[in-house]
Amino acid sequence: MIGNSLGKVYDPAITEAHWYDTWKENDLFKAENGSDKPSFSILLPLPPPPPQATGNLHLGHALALTIPDIIARRKKMQGFNILYLPGPDQTGNVARMAGRLGLAIDWSRMRFPPGEVLQRVTDKVFVQLYREGKIYRGDYLRRALPNASKQWFLKTAGIAEPAIEAVEKEKIIFFPGNWEKEYFRWMYHIRDWCISRQLQEGYKIPAYYCDDCGCLMVEEEKPGKCDQCHSTHITRDPDALDTWFSFALWPFAALGWLDKSQDFKDFFPTSLTPTNPDMIFSGAARAIMLGIHLGKDIPFREVFINGMIRDEKGCEKSNAGNIPGDRDLPGIIARCGADALRFTLAAQAVPGMNISFSSDRLNGFKLFTNKIWNASRIVLMRLRGDEDFAVDFAKITDADRWILNGLNNTTMKVNDLADSYQIHKAADLLYRFFRREFCNWYLELAKNDLDNPETRKTLKLTLYRLLQLLHPFMPFITEEIFHQLNPGHDRFLIQSEFPTFSSELAFPGEFADVETLKKVIKATRKTRTENRIAPKSRIAIFLKSESGKEKKALEKNMRYFNALAGSAGTQIVTDFSTRTFPRGFKGACANWEILLPMESEEHRLHALARLEKDAENLEHRVSDFENRLADDTFIHKTDEAERPGLKKSLKQLLNRRDRIRKSLNDLL
Repeated sequence: MIGNSLGKVYDPAITEAHWYDTWKENDLFKAENGSDKPSFSILLPLPPPPPQATGNLHLGHALALTIPDIIARRKKMQGFNILYLPGPDQTGNVARMAGRLGLAIDWSRMRFPPGEVLQRVTDKVFVQLYREGKIYRGDYLRRALPNASKQWFLKTAGIAEPAIEAVEKEKIIFFPGNWEKEYFRWMYHIRDWCISRQLQEGYKIPAYYCDDCGCLMVEEEKPGKCDQCHSTHITRDPDALDTWFSFALWPFAALGWLDKSQDFKDFFPTSLTPTNPDMIFSGAARAIMLGIHLGKDIPFREVFINGMIRDEKGCEKSNAGNIPGDRDLPGIIARCGADALRFTLAAQAVPGMNISFSSDRLNGFKLFTNKIWNASRIVLMRLRGDEDFAVDFAKITDADRWILNGLNNTTMKVNDLADSYQIHKAADLLYRFFRREFCNWYLELAKNDLDNPETRKTLKLTLYRLLQLLHPFMPFITEEIFHQLNPGHDRFLIQSEFPTFSSELAFPGEFADVETLKKVIKATRKTRTENRIAPKSRIAIFLKSESGKEKKALEKNMRYFNALAGSAGTQIVTDFSTRTFPRGFKGACANWEILLPMESEEHRLHALARLEKDAENLEHRVSDFENRLADDTFIHKTDEAERPGLKKSLKQLLNRRDRIRKSLNDLL
């Protein structure tokens, strides 16, 4: 037994405190130049939602950063040379939260201060476009204002067409694909782009005026003297560039375009740009136009449309994360942990749709982290310390083959979903498999086979694979458990290979047999519960099957049935009607009938008396309910929205009454 290495209670504050620094110290997020691995790069060129009025970071930041991080971590585990960088105006925000959220950012490539680098790039691009005749100064008529204002414009004729063609020919793919229509709607009706703003802050326009003769000079560096009158009284244009003009150039600045760097050769075009529906034109479309024109190639291959976070009422778009008692990210993380928050965002982040963030789901996934912790403790306590991952599949049980087959199929589905960026579906699939199949079933089934070393190896292997699958979503808790599962291991989960489907783990026959076993166990448990038979009491059970194949499957796994159904002894018979059986409660499921006999005549009579009383009470309740629903006055006073609920309640009472009547008939 090696399970004492995990504490009884999971404390995310302790687990999450040290891992990020450890990952950074080991350069786990650093991209490699000249690598033989395929590259996968995510640059966030668009700013996340602004902080709240208090200056605090909020759920909008977490969503904008976490989903790309999940994608990047999985790609790293798939063998890609990943590069994940935030945008230039995000560095301060991201630096504050990177450790708390566990972001796989390559800080070695952040150019500080990033604004200076981007200013140099915008200067060069503005001058180039001006000299090409694509930037001009003209009047901009604003509604309700009597006078026109002079602004700088970028001609879109000639640079919009290649951007349209890139999406039409699927050189750039949108996820979800239906958002291409929004892109085309803007691009087919595009006008010249006003790229100047009257702002004190922002990236300045590299245009200069002679104070003496008014000559305009567009240069990357401030001219020493006027081109016409040679005056040295030169003033820079006070206007700033439109934010989206600057951010469209972030890949060029971040990857060292000016210096013709190796990063630009290795990572341009970038792989993925996350954005949201409101920024398809202002951000993504303009980045595509400038990227193709300047880089002679598409700037990125895929556009992932994130949603926006609404408040819990869902009535107004908001990024404020109005969770009672926790209005900012540090408060949420302190209460629930980063992994719970990351998984909540992942599970709710339907691409292209707004999110009504749920504190109930956040609390539910906090409980899920506890479930992962406790299940891992159980596995560790059942291991003896000498298990490896080299399972001899010829010596494992049907239950072992069942979990491996299920895990194998789940792995295949998770990869298919993640490849199309359906992160929410992948998260939900892992959540259901871990809770239902691994915890509720396999841990219980495997208890019967712990003397088999191959079963213990299967336990360890299954937990390890689940930790790998969950790691991109929940990096902290999975890393902690992984190192407890492999004491002394000097590598990290992100350095392991993300699981894929393996024909070696396909056991469809045994999987079907154990699914039959589960079906009969669930029907037996339901029959026990409906008839108030104590879960811990061991009783004799009789089963009858119409399927010879299913009967055979259950017979070879009878020890599991006896253990999980609470049976003191089980007999499978061919026909209840051809022999004398003691009276008892009956249940059924497809191809199976179940008989739970009474221990004695005294027990039968006691149960009959109880059921008759229950039946009488239910008859009164049903009659009262039916009379109320038949009363026009009552119905008139009842809110229309409540009526379906009343009918549903009546249906539930009728179903319960029918079950009691059946139980009475079984005992007579």
